[in-house]
Amino acid sequence: MRGIVRSGKNLVITITAIFVVFSFVSVVHASPISQENVIKLTNQLRIQNNLPELIVSDELNRAAQRKAEDIVKRNYWSHQTPDGQPFWSFVDEKAYNWSNLGENLAADFKNSENMVSAWYASPSHKKNILNNDYQDIGVGIYQNTVAVAYGQKNESLAQNYISKITGYIHNIMSLVTHSY
Repeated sequence: MRGIVRSGKNLVITITAIFVVFSFVSVVHASPISQENVIKLTNQLRIQNNLPELIVSDELNRAAQRKAEDIVKRNYWSHQTPDGQPFWSFVDEKAYNWSNLGENLAADFKNSENMVSAWYASPSHKKNILNNDYQDIGVGIYQNTVAVAYGQKNESLAQNYISKITGYIHNIMSLVTHSY
């Protein structure tokens, strides 16, 4: 009997040691949630799907940060604020001139891999990650809440201003040339 009990203790110790080792290994490979990790994982998925990497936008980072903080401080869970403001109002505040926007939200995830994997498993979130129109990304993290803004700048508006300025310069140069 004594040998069986001892073997039982060894078995319990061995099983416990294996459990601890495997628990540690899974934690070691999981990255904490950070802007860098979310962007890296998002871009890896885009590359796997033959899409260009998203470029980090300071304006979208600030807008996403403001959105994550607003969700926590005002205690809501929606793409709209409690007073009915759409998610793009945060982007507009930060002067990102956009033609196309998307937003993914997450809360209570322990690591970036699980969070991005959950988004990728959801058709609507996956659509944001793989939207070929998006060029830029911004990530905001506040407490246990993550907001990601995806965007495409309104280049046509910028090109319109450049054309106007070029036209004005051309007109001024014509006046100067004709004056002499």
